Amino acid sequence: MKRVKALLLAGGLGVRMRRLGQNRLKPLIPYGNCCHLIDFSLNNVLRSNISELVLLSYFEEKKLTKYLLDTWAKPNNRGLTLNFGYYDRVHHEDLETVFSRFIRPKEEGTADALIQNSQFIFTDDVDDLLLLHSDHVYNFDYHEMYKLHRESNAALTIGYQKIDLEYVKLFGMVEVDEKENLINFVEKCPNPTSSYVFSAVCFFNKIKLWEYLEKLAKTSWRHDVSKDIIPAMLAGKETIKCFYFKNYWEDLGTVERYLQSNLNLLAKDSELTIDNMPRTIYPEISRKYVRDSGRIKNSIIVPDLSSGSAQIVNSLIYPHVTIDSDVLIENSIVLSGAKILGKTSIKNSIILENEIVQNRFMDRNFLTEW
Repeated sequence: MKRVKALLLAGGLGVRMRRLGQNRLKPLIPYGNCCHLIDFSLNNVLRSNISELVLLSYFEEKKLTKYLLDTWAKPNNRGLTLNFGYYDRVHHEDLETVFSRFIRPKEEGTADALIQNSQFIFTDDVDDLLLLHSDHVYNFDYHEMYKLHRESNAALTIGYQKIDLEYVKLFGMVEVDEKENLINFVEKCPNPTSSYVFSAVCFFNKIKLWEYLEKLAKTSWRHDVSKDIIPAMLAGKETIKCFYFKNYWEDLGTVERYLQSNLNLLAKDSELTIDNMPRTIYPEISRKYVRDSGRIKNSIIVPDLSSGSAQIVNSLIYPHVTIDSDVLIENSIVLSGAKILGKTSIKNSIILENEIVQNRFMDRNFLTEW
C-alpha cells in the first residue's frame, strides 16, 4: 500500500474501564497476557505493509509517545515509520525537551485531531487514509478492504460486523444494501433496527475527507468522524462501500467486556492465541496454555510460575506474579507483579500490576470495589 497513510486515534482515557483505566490510557491496558490494546492496530498496519502511521493522541500524550518509542520505533519494526506530528523530533531529541516546545490546542472530538494535524496527514505522497482506533482487538490484513475501496472509487470504505442487537446501541449502527453500499449510519442508535455495527476501521479518499472537514468546520458540528463526517458523506450521496469483517473483532468498551474477552482466549477454538497476538509485555518470557495439570486448569501462565499448591482455574496469570499455596484463582486476570498471599480466594476479578491481595475473598471486584 504505497500511497496509503495510517492514522491512529489514541486519545481515550478508558473511563468505563473503571480502576483498570485509572492513571492509564485505554490503549495501554494489557490484554491476553501478551500485549496492550494499541498493539493490535500497530501490528495490523505492519501486516498490511503500510509504511507510515501518524499518531493522533491527546490525553497523556507523553506517556503514550514514550511507550511507542520504546516498543515500536526500533530497527526491527520492519519499515514502519511512526509520525508523532508536532512532537516528531522525539526520534532524535530528549522527549521532555520536545514536548516543552508545543502545547496542543484543545480538541472537541476525533475530527479535530484530523484538522489540527492536517499538515502531517494530507500530504502529497498519499491518495488514501486508513483511520484506526487503538483499543480494538483483532488480527487483520487491510489489503482486501483497500482493494474494494480503490476498485469502487469510493470516497469512504468502512468495516462492519454483526453483533447481538442488544449491544448495537454502544456502536455506530450500519445498514447496507445488497451491493455493499452504506445506506444508513447512526452513531449509538438508542433503538437499533440493524445488527450490523461500524468496526471503526475505514479508508478515506484523502481529497474527499478534507473537503468534508472544511465544509463541516463552518457549521455547528460535533467535531466527530462518526457523528458528523460519515453522515455528511452519506447525505452528500458519496460512494460509501462496506467491507464485512468475518473474523474476530471486538471493541472492549467496558471492564465487563474486557474480562470476558480475555477469558474467551482460554477456549480451545479461540481465534486469537498466544502465538498470533503481538508480544510486547515481557516479550522475552514465554507463555503457555495449561489445560489440566491437576491444580492448574485451562489457564495462560508463564512456564516458571511458582504457586505451590494454589488452585488456578480459567485464568490469565501474567509474569512476575507471586501466589501463595493457600490461594484459589478462578475466572480472573492477575497482572504483572501482583502478590496473592495468605488464604485468598479470587473469582471473576482483575488484579492490577503490583497489587497485594492477602487473606481476602473476592468476587467480581470490578463491581464492588471499582
